[in-house]
Amino acid sequence: MPGSMSCKFCILVMLALSGGAATGVHVVEVESRQVQPVSWMPGTVISRNNALLASELRGRLEWVVEVGDAVVAGEEVARLDAAERRLAVAAARAQIAEVQARLEFYQAEAERLARLAERNNAARNRLQEVSAMRDELRGRLQLMQAQLGLAREELRKTVLVAPFAGVVSERIRHPGEQVPESGAVLRLVDVDQLELSARVPSGGISGLAAGDRLRVQYHDQETSGRLRVLVPVGDASRLFEIRVQLDMPDWPVGTPVRVAVPVAPPRDALVVPRDALVIRSFGINVFVVSAEFAAEMRAVTPGYGEADWIEVAGMLQAGDAVVVRGNERLVPGQPVRVLKP
Repeated sequence: MPGSMSCKFCILVMLALSGGAATGVHVVEVESRQVQPVSWMPGTVISRNNALLASELRGRLEWVVEVGDAVVAGEEVARLDAAERRLAVAAARAQIAEVQARLEFYQAEAERLARLAERNNAARNRLQEVSAMRDELRGRLQLMQAQLGLAREELRKTVLVAPFAGVVSERIRHPGEQVPESGAVLRLVDVDQLELSARVPSGGISGLAAGDRLRVQYHDQETSGRLRVLVPVGDASRLFEIRVQLDMPDWPVGTPVRVAVPVAPPRDALVVPRDALVIRSFGINVFVVSAEFAAEMRAVTPGYGEADWIEVAGMLQAGDAVVVRGNERLVPGQPVRVLKP
């Protein structure tokens, strides 16, 4: 009771100070909307293709593409000194030619002796020797051809090509340096296939599912994206990673952004501009302009707020005209006149 008497006393004092004159105010109608509380989590724009390209061979680096250069899939991005590998290919070819020549000789000799062996035992014994040598050379030829294939493959690997289209973001090694086997040479980043990576607490993943639309902000820019995947494995801090495909992938890789993660199901609510709230010692209220153009003070309980609007619960209904400008000194029952926006 003492508190309510004090409240009434304050209202009477303010009413006396106002002098009962009509005060010009700006109003906005109470709206009914569907709201869904969200938590804004930090995230980063990343590339779906971000590779550290390495050489499968060891050797001296002859050339590597410059940082910032754009390349297409299959384009050469680095090259090792290939002189030794070219010699290996030439040597393998020479050995194959030698073995093929000997094989052709023994093949012809075997055919000749086969005709003589039909009536000559001596020729039959010689045929066995020649056939054995011919078969041995066939095996050696297959081995030489395999070695030539390996030499050609090593020669091919002296040229490093881009596995996908992208931009060179870093050169790990420079021309003239020795590259060890499996040594990194450069980093290639696909700047077209972008998505957002963010980590959310375990409590925020229960309402998420692949395909959900999420809002994304970067400073004063806002877009949306589709939740591509929720990685069902948490880290040591009990955070789970989400990947969001952006509708407006114009932000560069590494851009810090915020993503709105729902923390409660959608619900219907009444919302008013934040400027409509009047915070005083005896509570939070709004002033509604009555049909008689008098200020009616109504207590409200604020809820979830976003941007300039906030959810309220109280004796309000959609369409009520709440005061957003000039409500600082209003008192209940005070005459008001509505100003044009």
